[in-house]
Amino acid sequence: MQDHNYIFYGTKCNSKEVEDFLSHVFDANAQAEAEARKKTPVCIWGHHGIGKTQLVEEMAKAKGYKWAYIAPAQFEEMGDLIGMPRISDQSEGESATEFVAPAWVPREEGPGILLIDDVNRADDRILRGIMQLMQNFELVSWKLPAKWQVVLTANPDGGDYSVTPMDAAMLTRLMHITMIFDVKRWAAWAERNKVDPRGINFVLTYPAVSYTH
Repeated sequence: MQDHNYIFYGTKCNSKEVEDFLSHVFDANAQAEAEARKKTPVCIWGHHGIGKTQLVEEMAKAKGYKWAYIAPAQFEEMGDLIGMPRISDQSEGESATEFVAPAWVPREEGPGILLIDDVNRADDRILRGIMQLMQNFELVSWKLPAKWQVVLTANPDGGDYSVTPMDAAMLTRLMHITMIFDVKRWAAWAERNKVDPRGINFVLTYPAVSYTH
């Protein structure tokens, strides 16, 4: 594969280290929420196909967390992100416009994980709109329920990925970690999921051929 000046953020770790890091952040966020302090989302950087999304989903299942998923690259307009407006009655007979949360927004109290997958593949306008969700766990007229965590995944800048760069204002609202492909960790996962042993042996024998990043 052609060399590129890929830009990653956070320490490069294998899947087990990423999982441990997420668990630590989730515990810290739970404590912060209990003390009425702001929680911090996590962004997992890495090349495609190494299991970032699956790691988070399997972690949610293992912990018994509720699960919600969005791929903002599929959003075509701001209404897909913030919801649609409606007129609501306020006190003293006055009316105001509020936004009804989209269907993907969790309604029940957690613990739960909202995964924003491939966040930097979203259109620039959608990406900027997500910033308030990352900072305050809310958007316009609605909030995420209590005890929900926000995790994002992203592909690196500086190479052949079609991504929208995040500016400093967005990057500083996140904690970052980079997930790398670890052939031994992959082999352990493959055995658990009953992958053909011949395929596992091939990858272990020729890891550079199997995954060229």
